Amino acid sequence: MKKIISIILASVMLAAALASCANVAPASAIGADITITSSDAKANAEWLDARLDAFPTKVVMGTDGSAYGVDVSALENDGYIMRTVAGETLIFAKTSDGLDAAVRKYAKAAASNEAIVDATYHEGVRVKKLTIGDHDISEFRIVVNEGAG
Repeated sequence: MKKIISIILASVMLAAALASCANVAPASAIGADITITSSDAKANAEWLDARLDAFPTKVVMGTDGSAYGVDVSALENDGYIMRTVAGETLIFAKTSDGLDAAVRKYAKAAASNEAIVDATYHEGVRVKKLTIGDHDISEFRIVVNEGAG
């Protein structure tokens, strides 16, 4: 009886370990050219699919870019990141409002056959204060002597 229970517990633990190592696939694909990574991107994906006849690149969009190595936590609420990497345009935003703005920008560029420009919008404050020796850099002045290169 102890051997049977041990085998069952070992099987359950092995199955749990294998399941935790599995890669999580993107949430779903809308058509052949659009993949969404979060459920709140579905309306934007459907709108984009209906708006464009042909896509210059495959599009991956959502408010969760962790599977693609994109962190949107530092963005403001209406901020977004749009990058074209290896034939895919990644569109990620912190909120659905930011995602909507990015998708509309992509659609406008694609519809007018313009190049899809990499963009970051409303990143937020990157550097709050820069000091040298506990003195704010605004207290310093740059002096260039006459004849200096």
